[in-house]
Amino acid sequence: TSADIDSSLNVGGNVTLQSQLDTFGDASFGSNVYVSGDVSLGSQLYVNNNTRLDGTLEVSNNVVFESQVDTYGDASFGSNVNVSGSIDACGNLVVHGSTHLKTSADIDSSLNVGGNVTLQSQVDTFGDASFGSNVYVSGDVSLGSQLYVENNTRMDGTLEVSNNVV
Repeated sequence: TSADIDSSLNVGGNVTLQSQLDTFGDASFGSNVYVSGDVSLGSQLYVNNNTRLDGTLEVSNNVVFESQVDTYGDASFGSNVNVSGSIDACGNLVVHGSTHLKTSADIDSSLNVGGNVTLQSQVDTFGDASFGSNVYVSGDVSLGSQLYVENNTRMDGTLEVSNNVV
């Protein structure tokens, strides 16, 4: 059986439908909506206010955030992460693997290196340089001022002095 209603239908109590409900226009709800099964949408979902999910959010395509993203736990990425702006880390940064910086790096405090260091260009220091062990130089050494040696000096070649010896 069927019923055709050409005007409004007002029901003062609960309504139970034992089959499918089809609407061919907008549906408005003045309070909460509870669904006990899955919800499928054939188009976009617009949410006008906050949204909370108490389970896993799985997305099978791109995700676009047009504002800030806050996480209150760990964040894991299974592939590359591309950042077009700055990264501001308030804790430690631990990198497992090689790190490649394509431009300069400024360090406002100490740099501690646990292994060998290879520098492929010039080194400029604007303060003292201290070495706790031997220093090997494969090319010439030029000093712009005095050389002070605290202990013995050994030279295995010719000593050439081009000014006075005091």
